[in-house]
Amino acid sequence: MDALIGLLFVIAMIVFLRWLWRSIGRPYMDQVSKVETEKRAASESRRAGGSKVQAAKPNKPADDVTVVERDFTRARLIDLRSLPAMDLRAVGTAYCLGYEERDEYAADEYLLVREPDNPHDSDAVAVYSRGRRVGWLSAVKAEKYAPLLDVFGADAYRVGGTTREGKTATVILLPTLPALRAHVRNQ
Repeated sequence: MDALIGLLFVIAMIVFLRWLWRSIGRPYMDQVSKVETEKRAASESRRAGGSKVQAAKPNKPADDVTVVERDFTRARLIDLRSLPAMDLRAVGTAYCLGYEERDEYAADEYLLVREPDNPHDSDAVAVYSRGRRVGWLSAVKAEKYAPLLDVFGADAYRVGGTTREGKTATVILLPTLPALRAHVRNQ
């Protein structure tokens, strides 16, 4: 009887280990193998002097940037800088600024502007600095923030910004969703 229990235990362990390998081990090893293959191909390409694997360019050339400027002197602005905020990197800056211009438009404050007519995303929220569009909120963030901003109905929303020495990213201080929701309820 003890031998039968021992045999059943060994069989159960084998089945469990096979399941574990199929669900965790093999996918992990396949991913490691894929990364190693890509590294090897890039290394061989560099040694051969070829350019099969090209490094990503840091930005588009300055003449390929779409400049969008707006005058906000008469715009109805709502200041959201007093709300608790989180750091958020603007996306799409390569389409708005040349690499050399990023430091020039880095700021301590930015304006968020809804773009409901944006052909790519009706929830789009653009980020402006000194009257020039410098990027957008990511699509995921814009989807959550657009309806809340629409409640206010302003032309633009002033938020904080931060600059990091040696970094070219446009980092805005975006109000947290709970803080913005509470602000909407209090209006």
